Amino acid sequence: FTLAEVLVTLTIIGVVASMTIPTLHQRNTEQATVNKVKKFYTTMAQSFQKAVVEYGDVDTWGIAGNTQADALIIYDYLIKDNFKIMKNCGFDNNGGCVYNGNYKFLNGSETGNYAKNTTWNYYKLILNDGSSIWVRGDATHLINVFFDINGLNGPNQWGKDLFVLVVINGKLVPGGSFGYENEFSKQCKKGTTGYGCAAWVVYKGNMDYLHCNDLEWNGKQKCSK
Repeated sequence: FTLAEVLVTLTIIGVVASMTIPTLHQRNTEQATVNKVKKFYTTMAQSFQKAVVEYGDVDTWGIAGNTQADALIIYDYLIKDNFKIMKNCGFDNNGGCVYNGNYKFLNGSETGNYAKNTTWNYYKLILNDGSSIWVRGDATHLINVFFDINGLNGPNQWGKDLFVLVVINGKLVPGGSFGYENEFSKQCKKGTTGYGCAAWVVYKGNMDYLHCNDLEWNGKQKCSK
């Protein structure tokens, strides 16, 4: 081979690599997120079943709405003895357990600052794996567990690193499940909030909703199909 031929070959390889490596990196990052969400949901679901055995059905736990007492029940029953906690901020809005800034919806618009929120009584923690979680009671779903899989780091966006678990029909399920007002078809596609992405991640095992907008719960499961 001549030097010119080698240089042309290396140039072609470089161009191909520059096109494929970012895509591979993105896919690897998404798969890591999927694994973290699945692991968190599995652990939380096990904690929930354990609490049901010990305390009875969730609707007998005394959770009535948005009070600190309601959030404390969730913490005591589901989290305190079942997760390794790095930092416990409780109801402190300046404790540093949650990203101090406005999160974004999946569509890119800004939502609230969960660290400073005064409308809801969030109980906030950082787990040993670096994820942030905050919980609250609510009269509709009784339990809301918000979790940011990489804690204070970005992108701090629904459907990318922020997800939610809720109670439906007495079971703890990922947000976006059937029966949730923000189910996947309504709130996990481009242009939506992203509230309903957790169920897709847990049950479908991918984040292809970030790349194509024609996925269906009982239809197309991946962008490539």
